[in-house]
Amino acid sequence: MKFAFVLPLLLFIIAGCVDQVIIPVNKISYICGCKPDIINPADPQYKLYQGNYCGYQEVFLIDVDFNSLSKYSDAKKIELHLYCIEARSSSSTKLLYEPIISKWDNQVTFNKRPSGDSSLTIEVNIPAVNTWQVIDITKFVQSLSKSGKTYYGIMGYSKTEEDSTTAMAVFSSYKLPDNEPKIVVYYK
Repeated sequence: MKFAFVLPLLLFIIAGCVDQVIIPVNKISYICGCKPDIINPADPQYKLYQGNYCGYQEVFLIDVDFNSLSKYSDAKKIELHLYCIEARSSSSTKLLYEPIISKWDNQVTFNKRPSGDSSLTIEVNIPAVNTWQVIDITKFVQSLSKSGKTYYGIMGYSKTEEDSTTAMAVFSSYKLPDNEPKIVVYYK
């Protein structure tokens, strides 16, 4: 019975009619300056915190297999989709995303966080609650293909002009299946 569904799908893909591919995100970690030696210091079950909370930087790391993504370097666009479930905005706070250039694992902490490639930083505003934050990461994949560098994921953090400002976004993680982070590759 399953084969009857798979064969038409394969033919559809082979025919070149597919205009997008959705790639789920596997490993996610949240780290914070408030508890710099602990991984996932808040609720690790379903939230990704990004921003500035009471003067502490909140960062998340997403494991992205850029080696497999490099086969899409000729795609029209490649996006990271994050669903915002909470936001506290400040006009001076921007959310930043960059590819991770050093290895990391499940024991990562704020004090031992990996480095990012700041030459490719993407800056966006804090999104509205119950909306998707869409980040165009095409340049990450194209840069990887051209430079031969190795990337180990995507880091999300923030910058603000006011140190004491609480301005942040909270995104749902893989524990909320309808709103899980994903990468979408567009062909057309």
